[in-house]
Amino acid sequence: MTGSEFSGEILAVPSTGNPKYKVGDKVFGAAQGAYATKVCAEEKVLHPVPEGWSYEDAAGLYVTGMFFLQSSPPLNSISLSFI
Repeated sequence: MTGSEFSGEILAVPSTGNPKYKVGDKVFGAAQGAYATKVCAEEKVLHPVPEGWSYEDAAGLYVTGMFFLQSSPPLNSISLSFI
């Protein structure tokens, strides 16, 4: 399966430890095979979908957002607290 960026809802979490997200949380991130209907990803690659954002917007941010930051001059006035 191809793809790298995804967004969606958490379907399951580990039964041990203290997971950062709970079932039903809306997240986006990157993982191998992200074009599948279900993706298994490590917690460290997940980020909460910003309030008011669509799943499509959030999924696109993971790769294109990083490309933008790496290819642009310093932008001190932009808040990136959601990344």
